[in-house]
Amino acid sequence: MGIHSIYNEFSSIKNLGIYNPRLNTAYLIQIANINKNIIDEVSNKIIGYNDKSVNFELSQRVKFNINDINELPMTEIMKELNCSRYMVMKYYSKKGLPLYKKSNKYYINRNDLYEWIEGIFGIT
Repeated sequence: MGIHSIYNEFSSIKNLGIYNPRLNTAYLIQIANINKNIIDEVSNKIIGYNDKSVNFELSQRVKFNINDINELPMTEIMKELNCSRYMVMKYYSKKGLPLYKKSNKYYINRNDLYEWIEGIFGIT
């Protein structure tokens, strides 16, 4: 997640560490040695960063619903709130962000998001 950060503190990180508490074992790898495909897959499929190299064509959509325009997926929610997926889920659980689940993915109605932002942050 640090490689996508706007904060300079993360630019100096050279290693990735993972700790398995069940085995009481820590694993360490240099970030430079991690395959770019693995970083891309984790970034897009697990963390939820948007892959800007993928172009979505409307012609590939079989069904189009007007509600889809107002329905924001997690990546768009993260962009609108300028935060990580972790923070979105924290807002959902602690501050009542009105997310809903569809096909095992989280979404929010665009208008509901803006109303929530106004109520929580006092921004109009």
